Amino acid sequence: MKYHIICLLYYLGGAIIMSMGIEMSLLTNLGSGAYDAMNYHISQLLDISLGTAMFLSVCLLFVLTMILKPRWQSFIGFGLSFVLSFMVDFFEILLPKTDNFFYRCGYFALGITAIAFGVALIIRSTYSPTPIDNLMVIVSEKTKLSVKWAKTLLEVIYAVIALALGFAAGIGTGAISIGTLIMTFTTGHIIGLFLKIIKPLKLPTKQK
Repeated sequence: MKYHIICLLYYLGGAIIMSMGIEMSLLTNLGSGAYDAMNYHISQLLDISLGTAMFLSVCLLFVLTMILKPRWQSFIGFGLSFVLSFMVDFFEILLPKTDNFFYRCGYFALGITAIAFGVALIIRSTYSPTPIDNLMVIVSEKTKLSVKWAKTLLEVIYAVIALALGFAAGIGTGAISIGTLIMTFTTGHIIGLFLKIIKPLKLPTKQK
C-alpha cells in the first residue's frame, strides 16, 4: 500500500511541478521550451487557453505513441494530461508576473529545473508517463539514444513546428527566443541528472 501511495505522489507531484515550470518559463518572455512554445502558438492561432492548446497537442501525441507502442497503460498517462492542462491554466492565474530582468532570469532557471524534476518524478513513479514523456521514452528505446538526447531531438522538432505556427498566427517567433535554445539543449541533460539522483521505485518483497 505504501509503495502505491509513494508512486501516486511521484506521479501527481511530478505533473504539478512540471506544469508550474512550464508557466514560469512562459512568464519570463526569454523563450520557453520548444514544446511549450508550440502550445502557446497553437493557443494564439486558435484563440484558446494554453491548457486547452496543450491538451489538443497531447491528444495528437497520444495517437502517435499508440501507433509506435500500443499499451493500455498509456491511457493512464493520457488521463494525467488533464491534470497538466488544468494546472498550467491554474498557475497562469496564480504566479505573479514581473518585468524585472533579474526576477525573470530567476523564473527561467527555476522553470527549467521544475520541468526537468517533474518529468523525472513521473518517469520514476513506474506509472505510465504522459504522451509527451512517453514519446521521449519510445524514441530513446527505438533509436538507442539516451533519454537526454531523445529529449533534445524531440525539442528540435517541436521548435521547428512552433516557428511555423508562430508565423501562421502572425506573432513571428513568439515564445521562441534565446531561452528556447538554452532549454532545448539543457532540459534533457537535467532530466538525466535527476534520473540518476531519484532512484527507481521497487516493489516491496514479500517476507517469508
